[in-house]
Amino acid sequence: MKRLCIELIGMPSSGKSFYFNKIRSSLKKENLISNNFNYLNKFEKFFFLILFIFKYFKYSIKVLNIFTKSNFSLSKTRSHFYWFINESSLRMYYELTKKRTINSEGFAYRTVYYINALNYRSEKKEVKNFINIMPKTNFLINVISKKKINLARNKKRKKGFKYTQNELKFYSKNNQIIGQICKEIKKKSIVLQISKKSEKKDLKKIIDIIKKELIVT
Repeated sequence: MKRLCIELIGMPSSGKSFYFNKIRSSLKKENLISNNFNYLNKFEKFFFLILFIFKYFKYSIKVLNIFTKSNFSLSKTRSHFYWFINESSLRMYYELTKKRTINSEGFAYRTVYYINALNYRSEKKEVKNFINIMPKTNFLINVISKKKINLARNKKRKKGFKYTQNELKFYSKNNQIIGQICKEIKKKSIVLQISKKSEKKDLKKIIDIIKKELIVT
């Protein structure tokens, strides 16, 4: 069985978790699994993380270099470091065991943070280079939602990411980065999109395409 990876990307509160659950539920017979950071023990995490770093050396060095220059007193920095360690070790484990996975967030989504941390001047060129060394995503599902709706949803959240005034300053920039990520990933992966306006049509298309790919592989 061929390894398959599905990720979602979109602005915070755009509906990634909602559509993740919808898609996973529709594909439950396909035995897709999602990241469970408690699945591996500390020794296993360390072992698979080392393997990941060796396989994706350029990517890992670039990301780790970001953290060496980051402020760990910030919860955002600690969160992204936590995600890197856990997602990387699980990714390597899933690759070796040929698991088929689906995640509401993943390496593509984390790239928004990395691009901002690197503060690239020539954004398009650097995003392209970063995507080329990033672990491959077979399917990237872009969740499109209007800013007004995202902010309204975010205000109702009791847990998770909350928009701050500083975050709002970079809203348009981050949205553009997501668009660029999707554009670059499209060159080596299948990029699909979903929005509330055409939800039923988009969901059916996504499910049909993924099922077809799963049958082939």
